[in-house]
Amino acid sequence: MAYEKKILVLKQTDTDLTNLKSRLSGIMRIECENGVTEFHLSLINLPKEITGEYYLMVVDGNKSSYHFYLGKTPSGASNVFSECPNFKSGVACGIYSVKEGIPLTLAFARDDGFNYSLLDFK
Repeated sequence: MAYEKKILVLKQTDTDLTNLKSRLSGIMRIECENGVTEFHLSLINLPKEITGEYYLMVVDGNKSSYHFYLGKTPSGASNVFSECPNFKSGVACGIYSVKEGIPLTLAFARDDGFNYSLLDFK
């Protein structure tokens, strides 16, 4: 049984969100076992000042991206991948909001050493 677990701590992106009263953060846990991958996301201090729909994007070591709809007032999410993305080579994830077709990056995290930055995410 092959098992791998990654935990990322998402932090608010200051460049886009200087006017918020509370700092958005979150914890992303990814577990791969026997070709099945699960992720679990918990959000803390979702900003009330931002309206729109929220999304999660996960990028694996091959720089393949996976997008998940979180709704208008998410507190967290869970999902199962039917395939096992390449998380051994690294992983990055971010939360973004879309209002009137314009995305706004809210929080971001990546593995140490994974060559994927906030600019790549945007």
